[in-house]
Amino acid sequence: MARKKTAKPDVEALFAKAVIALHKGKVDYAEPVLAQVLELNPDHADSLHVMGFIAFRRGEVDESARLIGRAVALQPDNPAFLGNYGAVLNEMGLWDQAESACRKAVDLAPGYPDGLNNLAIALTEQGRLDEAEDVCAEAIESRPDFAPARISLGNLYRRQGRREEAVAAYEEAVHLRPGDALALGSLGAALRELGRLEEAESACRRAVELAPHAAEALVVLGTVLLAKGDGDEALAVFQQAVHLNPGHAEARLDLAAALYRLGRVDEAIAAYREAGAISAAAARASDGMGVALLAAGRLAEARYAFREALDLDPNLAGTWYNLASAGEPLTEADAGAMAALLGKADLAPAGRAALHFALGDLRDREGKPGEAFAHWRSGNDLRRRDFDADDFDARIEAIMAAFPAASFAAWKKGEGDSERPVFVVGMPRSGTSLVEQILASHPEIFGAGELDAIGSLEPGDAAAYLRRLQAMAPWAARVVDKTPANFLHLGAIARMFPGARVIHCLRDPRDVLLSCYQQNFAVGHAWTTSLEGIARYQAAHDRLMHHWRRALPLPLLEVSYEALVADPEAWSRRLIDFLGLSWHEACLRFFETKRPVLTASAAQVRRPVYASSVGRWKVYADLLGCS
Repeated sequence: MARKKTAKPDVEALFAKAVIALHKGKVDYAEPVLAQVLELNPDHADSLHVMGFIAFRRGEVDESARLIGRAVALQPDNPAFLGNYGAVLNEMGLWDQAESACRKAVDLAPGYPDGLNNLAIALTEQGRLDEAEDVCAEAIESRPDFAPARISLGNLYRRQGRREEAVAAYEEAVHLRPGDALALGSLGAALRELGRLEEAESACRRAVELAPHAAEALVVLGTVLLAKGDGDEALAVFQQAVHLNPGHAEARLDLAAALYRLGRVDEAIAAYREAGAISAAAARASDGMGVALLAAGRLAEARYAFREALDLDPNLAGTWYNLASAGEPLTEADAGAMAALLGKADLAPAGRAALHFALGDLRDREGKPGEAFAHWRSGNDLRRRDFDADDFDARIEAIMAAFPAASFAAWKKGEGDSERPVFVVGMPRSGTSLVEQILASHPEIFGAGELDAIGSLEPGDAAAYLRRLQAMAPWAARVVDKTPANFLHLGAIARMFPGARVIHCLRDPRDVLLSCYQQNFAVGHAWTTSLEGIARYQAAHDRLMHHWRRALPLPLLEVSYEALVADPEAWSRRLIDFLGLSWHEACLRFFETKRPVLTASAAQVRRPVYASSVGRWKVYADLLGCS
């Protein structure tokens, strides 16, 4: 009797079942069915395309490119395949290839919104912003309710520094698709850049609720938390994003950045090395690693990392400034490369400013003050933020009124009051990092850097702050909080920490004026972008410090930068004596101390004391308007 033949499975029916399952969100069911289709017919283009799309959503970009690339090879005139292939190529950083695929998709299907949107992304990443904006407009005209094109338009506006317009574009996308996590996350990112952090966090948390397993939403939430100063929570969010998608470039980079911000520099360096294995992150990972190596005092390695980043991507404008900050002697060839980059019309304002500051430093070292100052002026004009000097003056008056000398009449230092906290205050660029480095070289002193925490403390938070210092360095008799702006909070500090000591750093105001003006501060400090702003801020600082000298009950030592440079041993001994500790010779070799320094002085404090920064203002006297 003949054996009955088993019916061969219907490939198209299986594919249809898989598609239905995907529409229901049942990826775990659909994927093995698609695999079965491909086992029966390895050239089933639709299954290859869908499997590639699943891999893309999972973050497996290389596998996605392989699968969708095979689908395109089988059906080279399928606009959907080409459009999605363009999306994958964009994710891989292959912008020109993505452009080619998307243009073919749009030629085959004019007005195809996905193809137009992915084309706009490719053009944006190539810096062809005007073309990209036109393509976004074409996609929106073709399909007014197509939210992804609004998101791409917002991304383009952010690239140009048009943040308010970016917010408007993202808000329109959210209006069109209230449940779109990408639209909400993009809105949160733009709000963060505008400093609207509470709104940004709200948008990002909604995005995470909608897409709890999407690394993109977590990454944006993490950046907002980092901007708010919630470093530990931000780190946990980035770690979760990396766990969900180990190949996500931004998650890896932001995880490393969070570790750096938390002062965990060695871990940050390791994390940047891991991020560098991802092609889309390689250049930025080298740049970030350079910053971390610079903070760790590994200057030669930092310079090498910055050069490596520029070899990978010469358009990283901020890296040129980092290279100059690391003490690299830039060449005329470097100057030419920076000038060429400045000539690009699509360069973002922050990148343009960074190049001007780097060129300013180069011309300064060459003894060309006029050219140097012109570059610093251009950089500061690009960084310009509103600084209301009158409002700041009023704030200073309010502080003095709130903390008159009489308010401390009943102040008494109790025997149980902690002497661990030491506050180093003063104008930025006045020697605060140098003083901290000298102190932190003592075996009983820990330099905590700029904690930037006092301004947000309530009176009842003193114990929590002390616990934080204890956790940082349980062995330390003294912990230094070197936040220059704590001069605003010395009254509150006296009430919360009656056992604390204060060190006030002083420097010739004309050198402070020049040093602040030539510094490309990473965040804040709106007052540093104009000579008038610096002068007004410094005058207010001096007025308040004059008040504290008379009113403050805490021990206060004032250290002149010029005096410290002239006689480092005498002043180093005086500093240690002021803190009530025995002298240690390591303080004289502070430049050998292995500790992370996260401030703009990271390179300078790795050198022995030098006097070349004293009186530098004289070279620029006419330009500064000083005498």
